[in-house]
Amino acid sequence: MSKSIRQLKQRAETGISIDPDSNKGIALTFLAANNSDGYTPSEIAKRTEIPEGSVTKTMQRLAREGHTVSIDGYHFIPEDHLGDVRAALTNAHAEKALENRPREGAEWDDPDEEASEEAEALVD
Repeated sequence: MSKSIRQLKQRAETGISIDPDSNKGIALTFLAANNSDGYTPSEIAKRTEIPEGSVTKTMQRLAREGHTVSIDGYHFIPEDHLGDVRAALTNAHAEKALENRPREGAEWDDPDEEASEEAEALVD
C-alpha cells in the first residue's frame, strides 16, 4: 500500500512514527488528550488498554525518545512538543481510519474529511 508523501514528510520532520494501536500510540493519545496533568504508569495503565506489565517500559521508551518527560514518576508531553505529537497522532489515526475504511475509487491522497474529524476528536 502506498503512503502519502505529506504524511511521510511530516513523520520525518517531527521524528515521530506512531502506530495508534501500539502501546506507544495509546499512551501518547492518552497523554495528549489529558495534557494538563502528569500520570504515573499505574494511572496510565488503569485509564488505557496498556497492560500494567508493559506501561512502565513504554513510558521509559517514550521519555528516552524525547516524546514525554517524567518528573517524580509522573509522565506528560512537554508543551513545546505537544503540537508535533498531536499532529503525528492525528495523521496516524487518520491513516488507520483510511486503512480500515477503503473508499471505492479513492486515491490515498484524496481528503477524507470524516476520517480527519474522527482522528482530531481522538486527540482533542
